[in-house]
Amino acid sequence: MSSDEVHAVRTALLTRCPACASGLVQPAEVAQDAGRVLVRRRCPECAHVDLVEADPDLVYAWLRREARIRAELGRTADRIARAPRIELSP
Repeated sequence: MSSDEVHAVRTALLTRCPACASGLVQPAEVAQDAGRVLVRRRCPECAHVDLVEADPDLVYAWLRREARIRAELGRTADRIARAPRIELSP
């Protein structure tokens, strides 16, 4: 990670976009630097990107949550792909 300006964030704000308040903020990159955890976050709604310092346990929990969501989306996509096609009449 580059040496962008780093902001420390509180728990409730870690997964909220500071620009548009979206709850869909995603961890784009995570790095450990001198005993602290840095997260580059990206908002898919307004494209805001920033770099924050956060508690390692909170970041780990966030990453686990993101992995669960990705896995569930993958399972859902597989079920949709296997579902029988429905023919619609014109």
